[in-house]
Amino acid sequence: MSNAVVPINKKFSPWIAEEELISALIQNRQKLTTFIDEIDAEFFNSSDCKNVFKMTKMYFEKYQSPPKKGVLLSSAQKLLANSSKGISSSVIQTIERVFDRESLSDSELQYYHDELLKFIKTGKIRDVIFEGINKIDDPNAFEEIQDKLKNAVLWRIDENLGIDITDVKERYAKQNEMLQSFVASPWPALNKAIGGGFFNKTLSCFVAGTSVGKSIALDQLGFYAWSELQKNTLIISLELSEEIKSMRIDSMFLERFLGELPSRQKEVEQAYSKIESNGKRLIIKEFPTSSVSVRKVANFISKLQTYSGFEPEIIVIDYGDLLLPNSGKRESLYADGGAVFEALRGLSYEFNCPVVTATQFNRNSGEKTPSEVNEYDISESHKKIMTLDTCIAIVATPGMRAQGQAAFKTLKARMGIKDYVLPLNVSYEYFKFTE
Repeated sequence: MSNAVVPINKKFSPWIAEEELISALIQNRQKLTTFIDEIDAEFFNSSDCKNVFKMTKMYFEKYQSPPKKGVLLSSAQKLLANSSKGISSSVIQTIERVFDRESLSDSELQYYHDELLKFIKTGKIRDVIFEGINKIDDPNAFEEIQDKLKNAVLWRIDENLGIDITDVKERYAKQNEMLQSFVASPWPALNKAIGGGFFNKTLSCFVAGTSVGKSIALDQLGFYAWSELQKNTLIISLELSEEIKSMRIDSMFLERFLGELPSRQKEVEQAYSKIESNGKRLIIKEFPTSSVSVRKVANFISKLQTYSGFEPEIIVIDYGDLLLPNSGKRESLYADGGAVFEALRGLSYEFNCPVVTATQFNRNSGEKTPSEVNEYDISESHKKIMTLDTCIAIVATPGMRAQGQAAFKTLKARMGIKDYVLPLNVSYEYFKFTE
């Protein structure tokens, strides 16, 4: 009778299927390397399969090689000799069956590759559900469980082994794709200084003192990305209501005083009707100040995707210092700032787009001139600046403001020039920076 691998079938016990998965792992070092850290022994229903996998993993972690049949049999015999380990003698037969299978063909290896992906995802989802049952009476745990369940459902194996420097064609294809995906800002000279604009999977930040123009820069960027670049744009407002935030954008767009707008509704409607957005949308969503985490923002974006098909191409958050850590608990300003900005950077990876936010200067730093300002003026700067890809200071001393002037200064630019200063005109009446 042939010992060839038989694909999983209803007439077989699920434990037999688990044995097949272990056999596929042991037969192929590449598969074992790929999946070993993603599989929890508790994913297996069979206690014998759990024990065989545990022994396999221990051996692989020590020797970086799949164990031979004799090694696992020897380990099992030692465990059986120690009755306190709670291992059954049937594990010997399981090991025999795992190894007594013919070598797998390429097509069979691909089959078991796909089955392992399903097995791992099922195990991760099941773990979250069991954890959720234990926390069903704790309403404060709902968001945490929802986040974990979403991660389990969206889990994918990372098989990217990096890129060889000599694979120039492949490298440049990826680089060109990345370089073409950026979202430019409304300020051309700034774009040149930061490498073109704001790139996917990056976190960028404007930093300024109070009432200098953090929200103005973020709103102007968001509106430009939608109206000129035809990008799906999401603006999260943690300070202003959706109504006030949108009216400030109207004022910037039409160059009308805020107080004039209620009597100019028809003019506003006509102006927006002329924008060719190509079906793209600009959505403004307010959240209560200091009561929302990055996790809650991510959950909101997932709802947008589910209910309206909205896929953000840039996320603007006004502003980062008002967010809670995902833990929901405040510690020190230094730790909180680092945790929030790390989570924001994770948001850019989750939705494959730029995330742009803002933060405060330290007290009294807002009085400095462009030449004096540096990264150490950022509130709790060390943890934040380490996480950021681009950081742009907005400088407007009282003297500069009196003359309608301001400046951007690049405090960090992974793709561009550090300490570049861009002189600007600023209109606080119309909420606008211009070169």
